Parts: sequence; C-alpha cells; structure tokens
Amino acid sequence: MKEWDVNAIDSTGSSAFIWAARRGHEGALKVLLTREDVNPNTPDTKLGRRPLSWAARNGHDDVVKLLLTREDVNPNTPDTKYGWTPLCWAARNGSDGVVKIFLEREDVRIDTPDSENETPVSLALSKGYNQVVKMLQDRINGSSATVGNASHEITSHSSGHGVECVVDMQSGGGDHGTNIADLDGQKTLPSANLNEREQILDCNDSDPSSGESHLSSTEHSNLPPLPP
Repeated sequence: MKEWDVNAIDSTGSSAFIWAARRGHEGALKVLLTREDVNPNTPDTKLGRRPLSWAARNGHDDVVKLLLTREDVNPNTPDTKYGWTPLCWAARNGSDGVVKIFLEREDVRIDTPDSENETPVSLALSKGYNQVVKMLQDRINGSSATVGNASHEITSHSSGHGVECVVDMQSGGGDHGTNIADLDGQKTLPSANLNEREQILDCNDSDPSSGESHLSSTEHSNLPPLPP
C-alpha cells in the first residue's frame, strides 16, 4: 500500500500542516510534528504564508504557542505576498491573545514594516483594534498611555507612511474606531494601497474555519485528509 504523502499540496497551494495550523487543529499538528519529513516553516504556494502566520491570522493561541516552541520557527518571517509578519497578521485581525504571546518574546520585532510600509500598529489602527494598539505602544515606547476618567490617548511614531497616529478611546471599553491624524493635525485616511489589499484579504482570502470561506465545494473536497 502506497504511503500517504503528508507534504502533498492541494488546489489552494496548502499542505495538511498548513490547513491544521489555519484551522487551529493543535492535536493534528502535534502528530505531524513527530514526523521528520514535515517542515513547520514551509509556506503555501499561492500566498507564501507560513503555518505560524496562518495561526496568528486566525487567532489560534494554542497553535501559535505550539509552533513557537520549535527552535526552527522564526516568528519574524514575513509572507511573500504582502510582506506581513505573524505579528502583523495578529494585529490586523485584532487577535489580542496572539499579540500578547508575541510581545512576551524578546526576539519578536515590533516595528517591522510590510511591503507597503505598514507596521503592526498602523494595521491595528486601520481596523480600529484599540486594545491591540495599546499593547503594541506599551511595548514600543514603554507605558506611554495617559489614563484619565474619560479617555486615554496613545501616540505612535511607528505607523508607516510617515504619519503620526493618535487614538482616542472613550471610557467604557470596547473599540470605538480610530482618529488618525498627521503631524499638522489633519485627519488622514488609510493608504489607498491598504484599502485595495483589504478587498483582497476580506473577500478572496477568507478562512473556512471562520465561516467566511470562498472556496468552491470542489476545492474543499480536494483538501488532503489529516493523518489518523
């Protein structure tokens, strides 16, 4: 009987290992990691995204922790399509737990920009994830937040495109959107390039585990099975 090829690539450009990381199947990953022929750093062939980035993107805390126990997994490796590191993905998608995991490591670079000069801070700002912004700011500048009874303000000089970002978060918690201002105090919109990528990221690159899949039924049926 022919042995199943654990590294086989399906029509989406992904291996079984990538799908397990993408969907948060920690148990399957532990099984796969026992095999000498599995490389936890192998990216998919369509987006150039590694398993750690997929797990960070989709907020799978336990999978991120598991992969980071491996000395051969670099938490700063960007994907090839957008140049986003795993931290960029976690920040852009508001995955507080994953961001916290990365920030607890001294070897994670916080200000690494992507191919459009967007950083984790600016990506989180563009989506209105104020808590993630605060976590990143506290790591970058030390605890620079001024806390008052009504609001607190966070200022970043690491937002990409030479823009100084100011976030006003009203009391009561939760995300209330962001106010992004340039150095002259004029409000600015996120970059056009970021908006174009948002359309691709949110519409054509959705994760099946989140109920946002745009893969056809044929593509789903062609996914390789996970090992027993």
